[in-house]
Amino acid sequence: MPEYLKARGKIFEAQRVFRLFNRDRSPDKPYLEIVFDESGKIVSITVYENVSNPASGIHLM
Repeated sequence: MPEYLKARGKIFEAQRVFRLFNRDRSPDKPYLEIVFDESGKIVSITVYENVSNPASGIHLM
């Protein structure tokens, strides 16, 4: 993981996930999620358009 991203995002080691939230941490702006396998290889990269999920009441920020 590049230092530039590490410094600006959050690593959830138990889930092997890195999230880079938008600068304003606004639920109406996108965020980036990178998922790794056990060896550190990238499994998926996803950009979520909206962080909040009105149906579940979950808000990730």
